[in-house]
Amino acid sequence: MVLSFFSELADILERLSNLSSVLIVGDLNIHLDVPDRADAVKFNALLATHSLIQNVESSTHVGGHLLDVFVTRQLSIRRVEVSPPGALSDHSMIVGYIDVVLPGQYDTVTRRTRS
Repeated sequence: MVLSFFSELADILERLSNLSSVLIVGDLNIHLDVPDRADAVKFNALLATHSLIQNVESSTHVGGHLLDVFVTRQLSIRRVEVSPPGALSDHSMIVGYIDVVLPGQYDTVTRRTRS
C-alpha cells in the first residue's frame, strides 16, 4: 500500500511539473519529523525532485508527530500557522497565508450583429 501511495504521488507530481505555482495540503500520516525513516526520505526526495517545499515544521498530531503538510512551489508565503492539535481533531488546524497575483481586468468587447 505504501508503494502504491508513492507511485501515485510521483505520478501526480509529474503531472503538476509543467505548472509554475503549486499548493498541496493534507494529512499524509508519514512521520515527517523523523527524517531518517524510509517513507520520510522517499517523500522528501519526491519533493526535492519537483522543486517543492514543505512549509510545516512543527508537530501536527496529538501523538507529537508531523503528519500534515502545506507544500508549495513558487508561491509567496507570508506565514503558516499551526494550531495545537486536539481542539476539534487529533490533528492541528493549519492556516497558510499566501500572496496570490490575480490577472488584470479583461477588456469588454461589445458586438452588435444582424441575423
